[in-house]
Amino acid sequence: MNVYGENATKKAAVYRGVTRFSEGRESVVDEERVGRPAISSTEENFTKVRQILCETRRLTVRRIAEEVSIDRETARKILTEDLHMRKLCAKRGPKGSQRRTKAKKSQNFLRPFGQAR
Repeated sequence: MNVYGENATKKAAVYRGVTRFSEGRESVVDEERVGRPAISSTEENFTKVRQILCETRRLTVRRIAEEVSIDRETARKILTEDLHMRKLCAKRGPKGSQRRTKAKKSQNFLRPFGQAR
């Protein structure tokens, strides 16, 4: 009889559980683990990344992650999803700023010729 299908607990997991309970474990709740927390995208890390970018924008995601002590994927998510930034040449800046900068430079260039709006 196949009640749970693919969602059924694997034999190895059942055997591990039986072994742990036979050794004296009484709770089915996971014990606290050592190491990096599962969620490192905290407000504190968000603030640190923003502060680092204010000081210098010429940093790689790897370098930012090392300075804040978080993994690269979390640093990338903070940059792209939380701070809404993307890579512009060798700098990071707000999305759309490159277009505005080019337009402003073009207007400044055309101003002496009387063609700027």
